Amino acid sequence: MRTQTLRSFVFAGLLLIGACQTPPPRPLPAIDRLFPDETPRLQSDKADSTVVDIDGTLSMQGFARPASGKYGDLLQTLDRTLNNAYSGQKITYRRFGSRAEDLKNSEPVYVAASRPDFYKGTAEYATTRTDVVLRDEPAASIKIVITDLFQEKSDISSIEQALRASGFPATKSVAIFQWMLDFDGAVYDYDVRSSKGAKYVGVRPLYFLVVASDPVLKRFSNVLAETWTGGKPNVAVVSSSFALNPHAWLKLAGLQRLAVLQQIGGSVPLTVLRPSDGCADAQFSATSTLEPSAASISLPPGAALNADSTQASLSRVVEDKDSLHLYPVAEPIVASEPSAKGAPPRLNVTLRCASIPNGSLYVLGVTHILQLNDLSIPGWVADSSAASGDFNEMLAKGDKDWGRKTLNLLPLVRDLLSSATHGNPLGSVYFYIDRR
Repeated sequence: MRTQTLRSFVFAGLLLIGACQTPPPRPLPAIDRLFPDETPRLQSDKADSTVVDIDGTLSMQGFARPASGKYGDLLQTLDRTLNNAYSGQKITYRRFGSRAEDLKNSEPVYVAASRPDFYKGTAEYATTRTDVVLRDEPAASIKIVITDLFQEKSDISSIEQALRASGFPATKSVAIFQWMLDFDGAVYDYDVRSSKGAKYVGVRPLYFLVVASDPVLKRFSNVLAETWTGGKPNVAVVSSSFALNPHAWLKLAGLQRLAVLQQIGGSVPLTVLRPSDGCADAQFSATSTLEPSAASISLPPGAALNADSTQASLSRVVEDKDSLHLYPVAEPIVASEPSAKGAPPRLNVTLRCASIPNGSLYVLGVTHILQLNDLSIPGWVADSSAASGDFNEMLAKGDKDWGRKTLNLLPLVRDLLSSATHGNPLGSVYFYIDRR
């Protein structure tokens, strides 16, 4: 009898202990079920095909004349770079003016393009239609346009539209490489009112306009830098993503009445938070961990922590057998915190207690909407740019360095940046608020 009673007490005690134990945490739904469009898609750095378009107008002829031969060396380096980086790929070389024609000479392209007679004065080569060749071959992994990049302002929108047709900025980025090379010839398109051209002898900028995905562009740039020994070019990259990891651009700094339960890895990293007991507003501050994907057009420290262009949303997660639903419940308060001298700026996010009652799972999203003014355009772009009237004035004054300038380079870069940033999120970070 005593044995039976003892067993009963032991069994009851085990039940009581089991009842007092903290139940295991309920599993959290994968974030890609809630935000399928936010899941990063891996891009390969491999290139299947490359199209290289060489400006064949007479304004390019002066690069082929100097005895230094740097222009030919650069073209040969480009050919070696493409073959080293992407062996076995298809490379198509073309010459263009108002339209493009394939180059099928038996000799290497860099040899042919190094001769002055490669450049034509015919009606088909009277204008440089960069927009036309950018629209061609939209499936090419890499597009490279070699030109002096002289463009009237009226041409800029056509170039931007052509780049969109090539996948910019959704899947492709644009890089502008500027090379300062010896030049001896006439420049015809500095003033569209004149067809006589203006003689120039000196150093003049040549450009590679490269269109490719970020991984392909990075690989191309690295191999080109390793192969070319003639000095570093100036580079401006208008990226399809201005952050290396746009899904982890905030780092928790100070938590008030919030506990971090766990960090969840994966393609979109997650932090699970739990407000403390009692009805008190919870708050955390965050610092930016953003690293620019292209150092040439960069994000100044703290650019992403501007409260005016940062949006936060709080939604309740409702899960059924086959799907998840988000029901907005509140807009958290986002404010910038003035930082001490030398300290990184902070962004404060406050959750009202009444917005997150017990019994539910919530997801908090913090998104920064990229602004053109967030970005810092490299100084060489503005230094190299001039309007048509500036050229006339420089010529009238006898300025010998007028050939160092490029027509409307700054407006072109700003237009591309505007296209890449307008209303686009720089990054989105998500937090689970677990009050179940």
